Amino acid sequence: MAKLLKPKDRLRLLLADSGDLFDDVRTVGGFVGFSYQQVYGYYPRKYKKSNFRKLILRSLKTKEISKTRINGLPCLTLTSKGKRELNRDFPFLAFQKKKWDGFFTQASYDIQETNKKTRELWREKLKELNFGQLQRSVYISPFNLTDDLWEFIQERKLENNVFISRVKFIGVNSKDIASKVWSLENLEKAYQKLLDKWKEGKLKPRDFLASYFGLLFTDPHLPQELLPKEWIGFTLQKIARKIQKT
Repeated sequence: MAKLLKPKDRLRLLLADSGDLFDDVRTVGGFVGFSYQQVYGYYPRKYKKSNFRKLILRSLKTKEISKTRINGLPCLTLTSKGKRELNRDFPFLAFQKKKWDGFFTQASYDIQETNKKTRELWREKLKELNFGQLQRSVYISPFNLTDDLWEFIQERKLENNVFISRVKFIGVNSKDIASKVWSLENLEKAYQKLLDKWKEGKLKPRDFLASYFGLLFTDPHLPQELLPKEWIGFTLQKIARKIQKT
């Protein structure tokens, strides 16, 4: 269950330092500056330039990005507000480096077919938070996201339909659960394919970043305790950070 990467998300990710992005939400600074043409160059080629201009204007108006000059050249940068909102929308990004406590947040629900709209909104909320499906109508996350879920539950008056708990599974390996629920083998293959192309010189930096950001939110960003050793996602993150700082 992966969150769809929207044009606005891609813009904020590009303008945030990849290393800084995965640090604690309270950390601000280290933002990267790109010219208008550079930023547009990291978008899929089918994305219209007219839509990109509108996106930039909206983001400047809401003060999520700003114009500045770096080495005398006009550039776009992510503001402190932009980073706070990025971390708010994708809280799991800041969690991966923290030590895992061994518990999963489990969300089970029973929302009737007659309330289809609410059920779809609930599923979308789980998708936003990168929950994985354990069983039918049962989803899990290795992070403590109870506050985020409870706020949504109260807003939608779902207290009698959705049940949240913190659980630790007995008699089964947590890594095996994570691998199955989030299809880590498939993600690892996709990452490896991208890394191979980069090492073989088949990708320009902007094409690498465009592909990397496309994969980024198919990655659940699990705690290191649940990942295979030498997780390839960290290797790609380092490459992305180096490109952004070039």
